[in-house]
Order: sequence, then C-alpha cells, then structure tokens
Amino acid sequence: MKYALAMPCIAAALGIAWAAFADDSTAPPQDFAVHGQTTIIDQANLAFHSPYEGANSLPAIAEGRETADISLYVGIRPWRGGELWFDPEFDQGFGLHNTLGVAGFPNGEGAKVGRPNFYFRLPRLFLRQTIDLGGAKQPTDPDFNQLGGAT
Repeated sequence: MKYALAMPCIAAALGIAWAAFADDSTAPPQDFAVHGQTTIIDQANLAFHSPYEGANSLPAIAEGRETADISLYVGIRPWRGGELWFDPEFDQGFGLHNTLGVAGFPNGEGAKVGRPNFYFRLPRLFLRQTIDLGGAKQPTDPDFNQLGGAT
C-alpha cells in the first residue's frame, strides 16, 4: 500500500493534521494545503577589459547583485469537487547591471524583480471545478496547485 503525506514535517511543526491516504477510492479528499518555495540567486562578475561601453552594455567594473523570490501555494476545497488556489509571491533584488548588457538573461528572476525591497505580486488566483461523470474514482496525489484525495 502506498501512502502520500503533504509536507509532514512542516505540518507537524505548525500543528496541522495532514491525513495520509491510501491508493484506493475510499480516500477522503484533502480540504486544505499550503506549499511554498523560495529562490535566492547571488551573482557577481569580475572586472574585465571592454573596448566598448554604452547604456545597454555590461559595465567592465566588478559588480555583485542578488534576487530573492518567495512563493506560496494556498489551496482550499470550498465544496465537493471545487478547489480555490491563491498563489502569492514576494520578490526583491536586481540582476547584474539591471539585467542589461548580456545577450541572454543571466538571471531570469532579475528580469521580473528590480526593486530594493520586497513587494507583493499575485501571479495566480483560480478556481478549479471537477465534475463527477461516474465511473471509478482515481487517487490524486497532493502537489503544488492540486489537492490530494480520491476524485
């Protein structure tokens, strides 16, 4: 028998009772979930010889920059078959030379951030409705933007 747990260590630390469920059709659906991730990127370049410098060129001086991104994935089941997801982000930092002067982005996070202090963004807010058309129930593992349980 397989069991899946949604973030058991964090859940235990927060005192949240996360239910383990078996791979069968009698598993109760998960009613609430919180997932998260963070990305922190530190970058630097050494000074180098540059025969040309302009407004959109990487300067020849040594420079170091960082970006930070904190993402949450919060889901609830408001009714049978429904899932409401709220995925806020908190971003901060800069790419090297404000992500200018290199043919491709050296830091994809730097292209979307560009602020010295953390700020809030809401890239996703959505409602998913699963309609039961009959037949056998299938187990669903909990994941980012997906509640677990038999559906």
